Amino acid sequence: MFRYRWVILAMALLLAACSGGTAEVKIVSPIEALLRPNQHGYAFANFPSSATPEEFDANDLVSMFGAEACVDGNVENCKPIAEAAAWARMVNQARISGHCEGMVVEATKRFANNEQPPTIELSKDGETANEIIRAFSTQFLPEVVDERDAWAKKDLAEVINEVARELEAGSTGLTLGLYTENGGHAVLPYALSLSATDHRRRCGHRVPPGRRPVSACHRRPAWRQRLHHLP
Repeated sequence: MFRYRWVILAMALLLAACSGGTAEVKIVSPIEALLRPNQHGYAFANFPSSATPEEFDANDLVSMFGAEACVDGNVENCKPIAEAAAWARMVNQARISGHCEGMVVEATKRFANNEQPPTIELSKDGETANEIIRAFSTQFLPEVVDERDAWAKKDLAEVINEVARELEAGSTGLTLGLYTENGGHAVLPYALSLSATDHRRRCGHRVPPGRRPVSACHRRPAWRQRLHHLP
């Protein structure tokens, strides 16, 4: 069964050799997963809730939680219980600015399960949008929130080492959350490489075409991504 995990911090992660820090990064050579966004990701960009008529509703609650989400356990004509209805409203409110988390999780799940048709051939209409919305909602599940919060307290080098371990094992079950005081973005870590050069140059045009890198200074610690690179 596919299982994804949150770690806090990308699509391609570049490590700059900076000074200072505590834990040490253990990788010594580039690591790449078999998954490639331009082959196994969606052909459309991240989209706001206004771009689709679909929303998180009673059908999604039944799909995820079964009869316990419905009054009297009636899943045929589900009327959400108060707690489930409130959770659905929260999910739809959070979707306003985009579905990056849902797109990462759903595309990764489809790759891991070799689902057909290929993700790159899908449009964001109908059931595809519903699947992305349901995947987006999983970031608010208590067990996901607990894991996310635990990773937020770890040293950046520990995060990098965990990404490396997962990639070396052939896993595509990690989601990286990038946060600033103005908001956040979820991305898929599919490649990891070390850089002894200035990370500002490596985040620019010298990066291979099609990559949207995050430069992580694990000794400071700090990360950087040019926001206009985000989908």
